[in-house]
Parts: sequence; C-alpha cells; structure tokens
Amino acid sequence: MKQFMKSFLSLTLLFALGASSLVQAASCSDDCNTSCNTSCDTSCNDSCNDSCNNSCDTTSCNTTNSCGSCHSVYIPRSQFSNTAYFWTPYNAEMDNNDWSGNLAIGFEYQRSFHGKDIAKSLFGRNTLVFQGSHVGNRSATALVAENFGLSQDFNGSISFSPRIQNYNLHFQSRFDFGCWLEGLYGEVNFTFAHQKRNLFDDGGKCGCDPITTGTSANTPFPVGYMTGGSTTVTPVTSIKEALKGQFLFGDMQTTWKFGKFAFCDQTINKVAGVGLILGYDFWKNDCGHFGAFFQYVAPTGNRPDAAFVFAPVSGNGHHNELYGGVTAHYELWKDDCDRTITAYLNGYVGTLLKDCQARSFDFKGKGCLSRYMLLKELTPSTDTTVGFTYAGSLINAINYTTRNVNVKVNVKGDASLRFVYHDGSFNFALGYNIYGQSGESLCNVGAGSPCSAVDTSKHYGFKGIAGADYYAYTVGGGLTTAAGVATLLNATQSNADIVQVAAGSGLGFVVDVTGGTEVLGATNVGVDYTNAYRTPSVQANAVAIGTATTAVTDAFTSNPAQEIVATAANLNLNSGKAPRQLTNKGFATMDYTWSDCDWAPSLGIGAEVEGGSRVSDLKQWGVWIKGGVSF
Repeated sequence: MKQFMKSFLSLTLLFALGASSLVQAASCSDDCNTSCNTSCDTSCNDSCNDSCNNSCDTTSCNTTNSCGSCHSVYIPRSQFSNTAYFWTPYNAEMDNNDWSGNLAIGFEYQRSFHGKDIAKSLFGRNTLVFQGSHVGNRSATALVAENFGLSQDFNGSISFSPRIQNYNLHFQSRFDFGCWLEGLYGEVNFTFAHQKRNLFDDGGKCGCDPITTGTSANTPFPVGYMTGGSTTVTPVTSIKEALKGQFLFGDMQTTWKFGKFAFCDQTINKVAGVGLILGYDFWKNDCGHFGAFFQYVAPTGNRPDAAFVFAPVSGNGHHNELYGGVTAHYELWKDDCDRTITAYLNGYVGTLLKDCQARSFDFKGKGCLSRYMLLKELTPSTDTTVGFTYAGSLINAINYTTRNVNVKVNVKGDASLRFVYHDGSFNFALGYNIYGQSGESLCNVGAGSPCSAVDTSKHYGFKGIAGADYYAYTVGGGLTTAAGVATLLNATQSNADIVQVAAGSGLGFVVDVTGGTEVLGATNVGVDYTNAYRTPSVQANAVAIGTATTAVTDAFTSNPAQEIVATAANLNLNSGKAPRQLTNKGFATMDYTWSDCDWAPSLGIGAEVEGGSRVSDLKQWGVWIKGGVSF
C-alpha cells in the first residue's frame, strides 16, 4: 500500500505540474475575448499608464457618474477560493517519518441572493427607465431611448434581479513527506464548476417582456434623424429586443459586438482552479501546531466574456495566483473522555497576476451605461474651419468603448477561524470566514477594440439627439426640388449624456420660418459644429428657407466651432473594472470518521452564508457534502 501511495503521489504531482505548465502556456495564446476568438497581441503589453491608478479622477465625476457607481463586469470570489471548505484537520499521527496523507471529494451548491444589489453594481439601479426625447417631464434618470433604437416617444422600463448558481465538484489531496523532512507536506486541490447566471431570477423563463407606456411608443423616426433620404425609419418596438443589440436602424447598420443582454440562462463549465501547496509546520506539540505554506493557483476558468452583460465566470477570471499562508491549531479544552474543543486557523494573502482581457467602459461624466450612446463616424475635413465631416455611419458606443486591457489584482486574501468539538468519531464545527480583494488595476486602455469590432483609429463624435442629415423645407412644408438629396449633418453633441436631453432640439432639420411651423424645434443649443446657419433663432445646423422660391444655395456662414471627438481619454476606467470586495461568512460542518478502519473513511456535510456591505459584495448561501479517506 505504501508503494502504491508513493506511485500515486509521484504521478499526481507530475500531472499537476504538467497541467499548470500547459495552462500557463495556453494563457499566452488564449482568446482576449471568448466570443470572437481574437488572441492577445502586442496591444496588451507590459507598459502601463495612469490608467493603472485605482483612485477616481474626481474632476471627471459628477452626480450622474460617481466613482464606482456601476461596473460592466461582475466577478465575485472564485468557486475555488473558499478556506471554509478547503481545510484538512491536523493529524499528528500522519506527521511522522513515513508517507501519509488523505484524499477527499465533495459536491457543493451555492446560490446568490439580494439580486437587486448585483443589478445596482452593474447598472447603478435595479430598474432601468427608457424615455424618448419627446416624452414630457422626462425622469432625470431615464435613459435616452433613441440610443437603443427606441422611438422618441417611447416610455418604458425593465427591472433586474440577477442570480448566480454554482455547482462545484471539489477534489482535495494532502501528502505528508515525513520520510524526507518531518513537518513538510504538499497539497493538490482543484474545483470543477458549472455556473448558471440569469439577469431576472425567473428560473430560465428568458425574461418577461417589459411593460411599456405611452400612446406613441412606436412612432417612426422623422426624416433625417437617423438617416438621409426622404423616408422615415422604423424604431424597435420593445426594450427586450433593443437590449439584444441585434436591431439595425437608419445609419446604425452594425450590431452590438459587446454588452448584449441575454434574456435566458447563461452557463459555463470550467475547471475553476488548480492549486498547488507546499507547506512546513515549524512548531508542534500535543496541544497544537503552527506552520506556513506557499500556494500557486493556475489560470484555469475563463476570462469574463465582454460579448454579454453578466456573463458567467468560472474561477478568478483566468489569472495566475501567488500566495503565502499560515495554518495553526490549539486545543482549548479536553475532558477525561477525550472530548475536545480545538481552534483552527487557516488563511492566505497574495496577488493575482496580470492577464489580457476585454472590458467595456462608460464615458467620463456621461453616466452609467453611457457606453450605449450613439456615435457618429467622422472623417477629417480638408476645410480647417470644419474639422470633421459626418461619414454617414452610426455605431453604438459599446463597440468603441470595449478595449483589450491588462488586468491584475494587487491584493487578495481568504482566512477562516473555526472551533471544532470532537467526540470520538464525531466532529462538529462552527466557523467564521473573511474574504477580500483590492479593486482591479487596468493598463493599456488605449488598445484596440477586440476582434476589430470597430476601427478605433477612426474618429467618432457623440450624436446625442442631433440629426444625421438635413433638408430645406418650403413654406408649404414639403421638400424643395433642390433638397431632394440629403446633406450629411456634421453636428455632434459633446455635452449630451445617456440620460440628459441637451438644451434645444439638437436636430438637423430646417424649420418653415415663414409659415410659422417648427418641424422639430427652433434652436440647437449644445451642438458642437454645424453645417451652416442664418440666425441663432433658427435651426443652427440647417438652412433657413424664407419663401418657396428661396434658393438652397444661399450664402451660408460657417460656424468655426468643431466637433468634439471621442477618445480613449474619455473612458471612465472605474466602470470597466471589478471593484474591491470584502465579505464575511459564517459556516457550520458535521462529519463522522470511521477511525477503526484502515483507511479511516469520513463523511461530512456543511453549510455557509456569506454577505458584505457593498452592492458589489456577493451575498450567497451554500451547502456541501464531502467524503474522504486517510492513509
């Protein structure tokens, strides 16, 4: 039997080391974004800039976009990071001048609760209201519906209560190398996880259609608002279809490559962690021991998939982990019948090394979910008074603001204190666990969009509610013959944000001044550049026609102001990183050991409840069953 265990130990260690080497090699060539199969390249290198700073640039934060108000990713503790579960009672009889150890396998189920907190971490609130720019008395927190292809008159909402479920298969092994050096030991542990995530906690019903209100929710977009030509544009009819990111309208002819909302369960099956431990017990006697260990965790699991909101994550996000830790126990009480109460402590602290990942970012000062604003593609103009001209293409900003970045976590720790009552073959334990990690650090935020979803070397400006094209209208309200071909409207609205409608109409249309009819408003405050204008009281980005015979070739006055172009410097880095976490867990275990048998088989159960004070701290409960043998 001893020879068998030596052979098993050797094969296990060789397999673990080989597997970790393969995983490490794969991490250099694995996808930056799992949805697009684009490998990490020189856009994710070792150079860092000030984006690595976790602190918030307070000059770019306001009431609509405070630091840490929402995050495009949700990455709680790994299913593998759980010292409440991964623990082996100290056995002095095993720590002798011979081979000894134990093996254990268990199944654990975990489920999150307080889903509204997860929604607030992702979106800043658990209910999102969508209102078009024509809705009267718009809510101060309502998202501008047109950015999502919804009508100017749309008024509706959708509520979220996200849920996470983990089905974990844990394997533990410990080997004491007393024949080499008394007190020396090693461990090989791993976890396979099946994770299921849902944005609605509806048992996989794929999300109920949101309730919408208003009598004109499906009003077509007017001519020139979303595209040129003399036709209107049909909007999307529901929030559910809009958030899927596949609806195309007007000049917006590119689907969302990232940040799509899934209305059914999202699942993943991955090895969540493979950990190798080498430890040494420095002090021991009949009442207790104290030791230290080094732990390496291989980058198994998956990187967060930027293609979908709240995509499942197995493991730690595909990082290498390095830790130092301690183990200790001390017998607090013992009676004449050998019943005891013993305190055990085990824990570690370390770091998650850099890994290349795709992350989506909001814009500074433009609010949570501003990564979904519409952008105009702009072309540099040879006219220095113009700067840029509209290229006739709209994109949703999620394709522009999703970038390849290097991600790391500087500090992470996990520790558990438990009190174990031992009575013969029976053990009962109560314990406390604390887990925490610093907020992620991001580097190279200027790197290109994953999968070349959008050419980030091009120029883009904020559309806001500015038009895409403009026409000249006669007194009768019809299109003039000369204006039969739309003129691209270069106007952008740099002051627009995801919830605020800029002052003035911001639309690229001509008003019928003589007839007294305002087609879509009388002023255009908030537009950065306009094709031409006649007077400030008329549409500042169009041509004013006084009579039916006025030529559209009237002399125009150029506006010297230029479009404000979006750049990587506009991205709010805090919105694309997982924030710091600090959770507390209470747990209890019961187990029974058949100590009279040669292999001392054992069987136990456990339960845990975890929570924290921040909305980003995962609240969950879990139960497990575990069996093992000693040799």
